[in-house]
Amino acid sequence: MKIRLIQLLGMVGGACLLFLPSLCAESDTHVLQQRMLEMAQDDDPRVRFQTALSLGEVDLPEKVDALAIIARRDASDPWVRSAILSSVGAEAAPFLEVLIPEVDEKTKGVEALIGQLSKLVGTKGKTGDIRRLLSALSSESTSEPIQILALEGLSEGLNLSGSVVEGGSKLSDPLAELLAHPSDKIRSAAVGIASKVLPPDSPELTELIDRQIEQLKETDGDGKDQVQAAKILRLGSFSRVSASLSELLSSQSHDALQVAALDTLSTFNDPMVGTSIVDKWSQLGPQAKVRALKILLSRTDRALELLAAIGSEAIPANILDSQKQALLLGYPDETVAEKAKTLFAALPSEEDPELYQQYIEAVSLDGDRVNGKKIYVERCAQCHIAEGEGTQLGPDWSGLKSNTRETLLTSILYPNREVDPGFTNYILETFDGDIYTGVLAFSGPNSVILRRGGGQEDTILRKNIDYLEDTKMSIMPTNLEVGLSAQDMSDLLSFIETLQ
Repeated sequence: MKIRLIQLLGMVGGACLLFLPSLCAESDTHVLQQRMLEMAQDDDPRVRFQTALSLGEVDLPEKVDALAIIARRDASDPWVRSAILSSVGAEAAPFLEVLIPEVDEKTKGVEALIGQLSKLVGTKGKTGDIRRLLSALSSESTSEPIQILALEGLSEGLNLSGSVVEGGSKLSDPLAELLAHPSDKIRSAAVGIASKVLPPDSPELTELIDRQIEQLKETDGDGKDQVQAAKILRLGSFSRVSASLSELLSSQSHDALQVAALDTLSTFNDPMVGTSIVDKWSQLGPQAKVRALKILLSRTDRALELLAAIGSEAIPANILDSQKQALLLGYPDETVAEKAKTLFAALPSEEDPELYQQYIEAVSLDGDRVNGKKIYVERCAQCHIAEGEGTQLGPDWSGLKSNTRETLLTSILYPNREVDPGFTNYILETFDGDIYTGVLAFSGPNSVILRRGGGQEDTILRKNIDYLEDTKMSIMPTNLEVGLSAQDMSDLLSFIETLQ
């Protein structure tokens, strides 16, 4: 009976309020409104569902509050969510403004509503609506997961819109609160939105960039504020922030800060991005090198910069594994592909081709796993872990068994042909003149750790470092095969390929 009543209220109320207001007394309209709103709190879920549907038929000032009441109670039901979405209409921002601060861990299923409606707000790109949503997200009562969800939805909608938000400078205040939030994830999401709504020449954005550049000069703490500042610099112009980002790629920056600077550099289309990365290549940490290589391969101008750097030996050719070489040889831009073909064909090689022929028989011989393990213990355990033994300096051998015997043999005989950025040898000199070498096992804001064979480590305070650079060579020594017969090599290969 109630459900039918709600349907009638929706139809009659809609007609009165939207089409025939002159036929409806003010008191009648008020009664309809109050009756409809009361049913949003009815104990029967079917009544609440029908109310959510019918509220879309009328223009009630309080309908947003009523829909929020239903959402907090019934959002776990996909049919109710659909009903709410259809009834909210153009009032997505007011609805979210009411709903979000009241959401807690007991509210189930509301995430889908918030994500969809935040995306809708971004797609429409109305400054007032965006401001209302951002203000709701800045509320102290709003949980972090909900903040992140709504910010990501808003960002996605802004991307889909593709147009400039008019009056974006009016959003600087609520964005400033989110950009200063303690949560890294929330700050990062806010940066993405700020890049889409704040005008590049706005005083608010200029002031924000200036603050981040000053923040980068701070060396105390755990480095998280510096990392966030590096991310926010993507909001500035390349000419304004490039010098600061380039400085962050030096060996004085820890790995996470270098990665953040690289991520920010990658957002610019300026041809000097590739140059900035190449110039600091030898000072990058292992994680930063992996990220830098991906950036250099991502655009034609940067790929050309990479090839030129390899040709001049500023970057070692062995940093490119077979897959990356194949990518360059088949690059969509013919200039890159041709230059790669010419470069790879002309690269000098210090490898002895007769060495492989000397041990090629090991590929087909039956190996003795027991003897292979003995060879591992004698020659390899100081740098590699296998079956719970050894030291973690180079790659864990458990991941090598999927390789062919030919590949394994090549890696052993020619360790510098392809070098993983995470396992190159670094050299460090302190201001006192002390020299250290090893794998850069840790690069933090206050110290670095260099690891050597046998698990020995040296921890050096960053303030004492005068020089830290990659030697561009693998930590794995050459001539490892000296004294081994082809049968011994076969035994070692058998041990590797049967690791559990």
